[in-house]
Amino acid sequence: RDRQEAETLLIEQSYAVLITDLRLTGSEDTDGLDIVRFALERHTSTRSILLTAYGTPEIERMASALGVSVCLSKPRPLDEILETVVELLEETAACTS
Repeated sequence: RDRQEAETLLIEQSYAVLITDLRLTGSEDTDGLDIVRFALERHTSTRSILLTAYGTPEIERMASALGVSVCLSKPRPLDEILETVVELLEETAACTS
């Protein structure tokens, strides 16, 4: 999906967890950090997972400073990503109860 579609979806509703890749196909001027930033500007409680095959300590620092909940390197088995989603949802539920 492209940036415009992601932004439209994020305007229309909030999401408990956002999963995005750092590098977005077909988008040289936007990356996953831009999508996370856009989401958090509108829905501060959204948790986020940033997937990347290009992880560096600098990228991780930038992601952390922005508010990314978890950075995961690729490739990553789907069950591990789903486990991370469940953990973030449980943390969110614990904070709101």
